[in-house]
Amino acid sequence: MRTLRLGILAVAVAGMATLIGCESLHPMGPSLVAQHMGDAVQANIAQQTENPNAAYDNTETPRIDPDTAATVMDRYYEKQSQEAAQQPQSIININAN
Repeated sequence: MRTLRLGILAVAVAGMATLIGCESLHPMGPSLVAQHMGDAVQANIAQQTENPNAAYDNTETPRIDPDTAATVMDRYYEKQSQEAAQQPQSIININAN
């Protein structure tokens, strides 16, 4: 039992060493993934440092001018007030015999 555990441990250590070696032996230098590892986390940390309650605040600045927003909302309400077109019903009969 102890030999089995030592064998599993040895395989795990060898696997980790292999993975570490693969990164350092990459022929074209560090991969794009390695170059940008953690960028999203760092961006999130910066945003949360700037405004920790941003998820709970409703203070998003609008990215559309008011006239265009009014036109879009009018079009939306107009489409919503129309009756939905009737979809033709389909009946599928499957005979297993």
